[in-house]
Amino acid sequence: MEVTVASQFFVFVGSLVCGFILGIIFDLFRIHRRFFRVGKKITTIQDIMFGIIAALVVLQFMLAANDGEVRAFELASIGIGGLIYFAFLSRVCTKICMILIGVIRKTADFLFKVVLFPVLLVYKILRRPCILAIGLTKKSAQRAHRRAIQQRKRLAGFIRRI
Repeated sequence: MEVTVASQFFVFVGSLVCGFILGIIFDLFRIHRRFFRVGKKITTIQDIMFGIIAALVVLQFMLAANDGEVRAFELASIGIGGLIYFAFLSRVCTKICMILIGVIRKTADFLFKVVLFPVLLVYKILRRPCILAIGLTKKSAQRAHRRAIQQRKRLAGFIRRI
């Protein structure tokens, strides 16, 4: 591969974009942490996962851009791309994502309530009659059990007399 200024410029711009992508991926992990409030162990696991993902993204970029050649300006421009993302876009993207997640959550809650409302209404209407029926059934079963025991005792007494 021939090394020209134009090719190095495209590698530099690609490295900046790679840094942006890594910043976005890191923000996704941060949003997940904020939204679900995970513990220290999960945070550690997520940091390890981010490191692996970042290494794979950088490796894939290096292989695609320079046939795997690692140059200092590429690593520096990846860092600069990440810094630019965090300096100018991270807060805005995080806020937008949190708002979107909140809207999705509220919509899901509303739909859940709309779907669940008829079920709860039927439950409230049928609850008392069902409890009464079960209670009556229970009482009837207890009476029948007592009668069966009494009849067994009478039969046993009748058999003894014979």
